[in-house]
Amino acid sequence: MEIFWPPVIIGPVAIIIGILIVRFRKSIVSGTAEAQRAMFGRLGEFVASQARPSGALIPGIAFIVIGVAAILMGLFIPPGEW
Repeated sequence: MEIFWPPVIIGPVAIIIGILIVRFRKSIVSGTAEAQRAMFGRLGEFVASQARPSGALIPGIAFIVIGVAAILMGLFIPPGEW
């Protein structure tokens, strides 16, 4: 069985990024909200007031799922069928 290495290498990186997003979602959201306030003024204030830490869960979980899928595809789908 041949292993297609690029997704097997990129998969763990995506999983680590996803875990970091989920772990530090409060600081990511607050930093993003501050940047929106600073850059867009009143409109940024409105957008920043809508920001919630739970909104960062979706991209974090998506990164984890994509990483697992990439690893599985790299292990179980032969390189000729990509």
